[in-house]
Amino acid sequence: MKNQTHNMPLHAHRARSTLSPTKKHRVAVAVANSNRNREIPKPTLTLSPWEYEQYELFFSQKIKRGKIMNTESQNYQIFNHLRKTSITAIEALNCYQCFRLAARIKDLRDMGHIILTEMMVTKNGKRIADYTLIKEATKSFGKK
Repeated sequence: MKNQTHNMPLHAHRARSTLSPTKKHRVAVAVANSNRNREIPKPTLTLSPWEYEQYELFFSQKIKRGKIMNTESQNYQIFNHLRKTSITAIEALNCYQCFRLAARIKDLRDMGHIILTEMMVTKNGKRIADYTLIKEATKSFGKK
């Protein structure tokens, strides 16, 4: 007979051991159940008003090659580029690390600039947008 003790089949030993947990196991389960609904206090970070302002300012901006860069400066750089020539998303990514050129163009349009969108087809059949500045707004980038 294979692996039998006291004329009992093997599965009977397993069943007996899982049905009657040890006292140590019962205590561990009880502790785990009592801690299940306990709230863990969140750590508090105390900052002075100036430190908090700097913290918010830092995390609201993007970092480009060690320099802090926000969307306003991207808008300004793209606007200056559009004054000279047209721009595509690939050029914006390469020159200004701008992943969302369409959003920056919308910001410029909201300022009152008139920008033409021309859809182009590349050699391999991909469609890309080419943006050209038609007319500058009278008030933009701090000019009043």
